[in-house]
Amino acid sequence: MNSRISAVWAQKSLHWHLVGRYLKKRYERATLGYLWSLLEPALLTAVYYFIFSLVGRFGVEDYALFIMVAMLPWLWFAQAANASTGALTSERRLITTVYVPREVFPLSLTTAKGVDFAMSLPVIPVVALALQHPPSWYLALLPLAMAIQWVLVAGVTLALSALGAVFGDVERAIRVAMRVMFYTTPVVYPFDRIDHEGFATALEILNPMVGLVRVYRAGWFPESFPGWWVVGWSAASSLIILVIGWKVFARMERQVLKEL
Repeated sequence: MNSRISAVWAQKSLHWHLVGRYLKKRYERATLGYLWSLLEPALLTAVYYFIFSLVGRFGVEDYALFIMVAMLPWLWFAQAANASTGALTSERRLITTVYVPREVFPLSLTTAKGVDFAMSLPVIPVVALALQHPPSWYLALLPLAMAIQWVLVAGVTLALSALGAVFGDVERAIRVAMRVMFYTTPVVYPFDRIDHEGFATALEILNPMVGLVRVYRAGWFPESFPGWWVVGWSAASSLIILVIGWKVFARMERQVLKEL
């Protein structure tokens, strides 16, 4: 695995080229261009704000901001997972004609979606300013949360890109899984509203996004901070997922090449 990591690192210029190409392709034909990075999370937040305002806001002040600070990292995760099944098949010509470490394609997708996330961040202080909601010192943990999430998303996209290139059902399964994960990740509700302690602990252990979303949210709602053990577990489990994802990719690589 070390040799594969070294090979990918040697192609970091290609990695960034692919990231730039993705972003250019994403925005060049859109009339609003970069504004979509701000509008998409804002519109989704408005929809969920309206829906959950009808059934109660869980006693949360500035509920729109509460949703938005969790929606942005969730979109990074979900969009990368959904797009990962095409990370290799969309690059079929390049993969089959030029030798490069194939991991660079799902990893560049991970980074590109992370750049999308970073480009959407300015909408948060705008909403916070409108609501006169101050940040907390936990906002300083934003780079740490982003680094952990990149590791997590990289592991997921590595595994799913290989599986998706071989098995056609993976794409549909991912869409279902993302819907389930959305409601088991505290994006639209406070985590402390989960009454069953055993279930809450299981979510923290099994879903690294549970801890990460709460770290992001703590930057504006300090009472959401999950505790350092949860942050540590999110980092450790994300690293485990990266290792597993890389091993799945390496084991399936020959089969993927046959399918391409």
